[in-house]
Amino acid sequence: MLKKTILYAFNRDYNFPILTNNYFMKTNYLLAVCISMSIVLSAQQNVEEVIVTAEKTEKNILDIGTTMNLYNEDFMEDQKITELGQLSYYVPNFTVQEEDVINPSLSIRGVGADSGFLVSRIGRFMNGLTMSSTTMSSFALYDLTRVEILKGPQPSTFGVDSAAGAFNVVTNKAELGSTYGSLSMGFGNFNSRDLQSVNNISLTDSSSLRISTFNSDIKGYTKNIGDGDNVNGRGNVSALRLSYTNEITDNLTF
Repeated sequence: MLKKTILYAFNRDYNFPILTNNYFMKTNYLLAVCISMSIVLSAQQNVEEVIVTAEKTEKNILDIGTTMNLYNEDFMEDQKITELGQLSYYVPNFTVQEEDVINPSLSIRGVGADSGFLVSRIGRFMNGLTMSSTTMSSFALYDLTRVEILKGPQPSTFGVDSAAGAFNVVTNKAELGSTYGSLSMGFGNFNSRDLQSVNNISLTDSSSLRISTFNSDIKGYTKNIGDGDNVNGRGNVSALRLSYTNEITDNLTF
């Protein structure tokens, strides 16, 4: 009688139907349900928390109230992405047209500027600071933490130039208490080659300096029969980035 009462209470609270009157089958059924519930709860507790600054404050990505695509450093390195045009291949409804290398035309969901020289309706930011012209947004993507792309109007957060959306590039900062370096080289078709280096230097217990460099040279795929040189190439591109971190107090770091 006690066994029947316990089974009835379980069915009443969780509304799980008992399909047979056999006691052993009931016991196995309840055990399977309990195990599956514990697995679900364990999976929910182990979900990795992803912090973004898409709304200019650090928030969990699940708390962002707008459509956003996030691409971290591992993804960028695995896919060999070093510019926005390459990243746009992986971002739905985000298009980069390069009529001119230094003035790409950007659009999100079909809204943007037909020419890179016109005022864009897409906000362009690096570490939360605006890049007011499209020319400034034509830069190499290297030594990054993540790239955040927000879709839809963002005037409240990023201003009137973000009517179609915005993207924010977050670079790696100098790490306190660590001194290390890395060097990577790559070769490809059309005589392309690239070289990247990162040096993180711990100056004191509370300050560090990070030096990142990038160089890429891609020859064109069309030969000019006049002078024999290749055209449609990217040419030689070089970049240098310095990052300095100083922990003045426990609550103040720049």
